[in-house]
Amino acid sequence: MIEDLLARLVAVPSPYPEEGAIGDLLADLLQERGFSVERQRVADGRANVLGTKGSGPSLLFLGHMDTVAPEPGWENPYAIRRDGGRILGLGAHDMKGGITCLLSALEGADTPHAVKVAFTVDEENVSQGAHVLDRSGFLDDVAGCVSVESAELGGLEEACLGRRGRTVLQVDLYGRPAHAAAPQDGANAVTAAASVLLALGDVPLAIHERLGPASLTPLGIHAEARGLTVPERCTLTLDRHLVPPETPESALAELRERLPDMLEGVRVEARLADRPTPFLRPYWTAPDSAIARTVAQAIRTVVGKDAVWLAGSSVADENAVGARGIPTVVYGPLGGRDHTKHEWVDASSLPVVRDVLARVLAGWTPQLD
Repeated sequence: MIEDLLARLVAVPSPYPEEGAIGDLLADLLQERGFSVERQRVADGRANVLGTKGSGPSLLFLGHMDTVAPEPGWENPYAIRRDGGRILGLGAHDMKGGITCLLSALEGADTPHAVKVAFTVDEENVSQGAHVLDRSGFLDDVAGCVSVESAELGGLEEACLGRRGRTVLQVDLYGRPAHAAAPQDGANAVTAAASVLLALGDVPLAIHERLGPASLTPLGIHAEARGLTVPERCTLTLDRHLVPPETPESALAELRERLPDMLEGVRVEARLADRPTPFLRPYWTAPDSAIARTVAQAIRTVVGKDAVWLAGSSVADENAVGARGIPTVVYGPLGGRDHTKHEWVDASSLPVVRDVLARVLAGWTPQLD
């Protein structure tokens, strides 16, 4: 029973970076379904779980096996419980519900084409697993991808064809110290930072026809004066969500080009924030791609409605796949309140998503888009 499998997955704690036990279970479940399984090392004690069945141009199913840590005060987050039509538990929606649907669809499936499965670690952090997967060669023969992530879906006819990308920019402002009682003798880096923030609010940003506008959001400001001194340095941290064809580097170049017009008397430098993995780039999949057409037909058959294509407002591991040019669709069960003790998945959506994924398995053809 599909809910029993969900309960089994939720019962295994997997907050990053502690994905070892859930990885072992998922490896066993893939082997039971006829897959050759590889544990792809990401870091000490951490590995992606990769499954392969067949050879040639492949259909990839993608999911992440880590969760966030349980919210303080959450009693027994690893035991699912029913609340009407909802099933509650840590990871029930994000994203062990989607993995449950996928494993259920794979059970007994006999497909004439190659199928790959990638269960990654660290999605809830900095996507180390997706980064290693991207660099490994495992994706080289993938012709289409379905991520069973908990997307921003409101109905079972809805699927996601793309996501914005994201980077973090930092702006360092260097003023001139002076006694705080005589601020006119110095150049206040904090005051300059305030001017930059106000000016950034008027900067026009790119707009994508389907993903919508890019965005820029201040995340932090840090400065510290030495005693009663005009602060000589201030750092701004900015979130920058990207749309095609933007990249982290192009967003940085755009910011650097605009900053000199905002300031006088203060030196300013902009950089990408330090991060152990590359920032995730945006992607958009054409609705007439082979995988999108296959998903649309499966939704029409199972749900009885035409597919509605949505766009994801932020990043997930599938950005690493879609940004390579691999047509990627996101489709998973309904739910909400992710990352809280109220996280839930709609019980009635689980068998529907399973059946849609089974139809995709049967209906997809190894067509390179």
